[in-house]
Amino acid sequence: MPAPTNGRIAWKVSAATLTVAALVLLGTCLAKVGQQRELARRRRRLSVKVSSPYARSALREAARHCGLTVEESASCIWADFSGHDWDRFLENLDDFQRVSCFYTRAGLVRKGMLAHYLDKRRRRLLKEGKSVAAVNVLPESLVVDLQDEDDLSALRRRLLNANTKSEKSDPPNHCLDGSNTNNNNNSNNININSSSSNNNSNNNTTTSLTSVSASSSSSSRVRKHPAWIAKASSSNRGENLFFSHDVDTLIEALRESSLRSENPVQEWVVQRYVAPPLLIGNRKFHIRAHFLVVGCPYTGMTRAWLHRRHHVLLASSVPYNGESQDRHVHLTNHCIQAKHPNYNEESQIFHFDSLRKLFHFKEGQGRGGGKALNLEKYLLERMSTALSEALAAAAAAPVAFAPLPQAFELFGADFTLEDRGSEPPSVWLLEVNAGPDLEVFGQRYRSECVDLLRSCMKLAVEPYLLEAAPALFRAPPTGAEAASAASRAGFYGEHCLWHAPAQQHSAKEVLDSFKKRIGIAGRWARALHDQSGVTVR
Repeated sequence: MPAPTNGRIAWKVSAATLTVAALVLLGTCLAKVGQQRELARRRRRLSVKVSSPYARSALREAARHCGLTVEESASCIWADFSGHDWDRFLENLDDFQRVSCFYTRAGLVRKGMLAHYLDKRRRRLLKEGKSVAAVNVLPESLVVDLQDEDDLSALRRRLLNANTKSEKSDPPNHCLDGSNTNNNNNSNNININSSSSNNNSNNNTTTSLTSVSASSSSSSRVRKHPAWIAKASSSNRGENLFFSHDVDTLIEALRESSLRSENPVQEWVVQRYVAPPLLIGNRKFHIRAHFLVVGCPYTGMTRAWLHRRHHVLLASSVPYNGESQDRHVHLTNHCIQAKHPNYNEESQIFHFDSLRKLFHFKEGQGRGGGKALNLEKYLLERMSTALSEALAAAAAAPVAFAPLPQAFELFGADFTLEDRGSEPPSVWLLEVNAGPDLEVFGQRYRSECVDLLRSCMKLAVEPYLLEAAPALFRAPPTGAEAASAASRAGFYGEHCLWHAPAQQHSAKEVLDSFKKRIGIAGRWARALHDQSGVTVR
């Protein structure tokens, strides 16, 4: 065998060297990939600190579906407002920090402030010669501060004047005793809940909603309804909420709560009672809709989206009677209804999808109408418009509503529907709730609650876990790209409720500017309190 030449030896040495170098490079790349995966795994964490066992369980399950690890020390925190360490958040010690609440959102969730800012927006549009039809999303509302008898007397005069104006206008389309004037309501005879037919036959208020006979509309007497409903501006869960058929009774209830109580409530919104209400099986109900406001630490853009499906209908425990003084007839809040002895989740909580089985309206005017109305789409469009106006009105006052790029929040919005006979119902926004009670889904619809939270995580959590907030904002995605992402996550991408571009150059600058504003506001409020003794709320 011939001896190997120097060239062959050099070639073999070079090949071996290249092989070793390639192996080293491959090992280095694999190590980096492993490190990146480990970093991603460690970053894909969520801290859950909510007080409700129902919400906590649903959040943990939604996180598992998204592949997120629930850990106490995670930079992204989903918690009740009081569960956040706001001092630490405002110090901005973590470039990855993300929280599930906005620090300032009173202009949206305090009933009196929302009514005030919507009215302010309406007056501004009128001054500019623009249409205000879309801004009229709340029932007729009076915002009042009740500190003495003079305030009560002034409110009484305003309510009586409002009643006089209402009586001079055409009478509303009142429904008849025992049924809704809309023939669609009781004639469908659809059993939505397959299990509701198994209810105790002795409990006549918890039977299937479709058990109400259409023949119950035999009376021709026009039914009376409450005239006004008063709500404490900052209350929730049905607290400090009164309705009345006459002005003097309402004034007396407010006197007890505002002037005679050990814990007086002074800020109120008094609204016209929406009548006649659209009924399900002769029971009043409202829609709890859910929308998400998402701040982006990469672009500074904030967008709000209404969920497409996961809303619920909450019906009363007692059949509707406009003349009744029973709170459970008129106030459909879940926390109020759940305390009624006849409360039955099976016959009182419905998923939004149930609407297509409950009502059948025609497009166009009158009973002749045109093709069948897609009621879900009709309601989504009107709920979207109402929430868009509410968000725009609140955001016009940064001291009252200030979304931050390091935060997001899920809100609940309550809507009631006004019966207009054969025509599609009018849609009225009642209030917006921060930290909405997820127990309204109940056990039957718990999977929908989990899916709602999963949608929120896909849109507001997952995209922001792996990259720290940059030194400078970059260009935001186009509206079409944002809408596509929202649609994929389960939101109503056809209509972005509201958006606001960056006002600073980075997330850090936004937070620094925000801290200055709240510091000035806090010092002003403290000075006002110290000098005049005015209560700061």
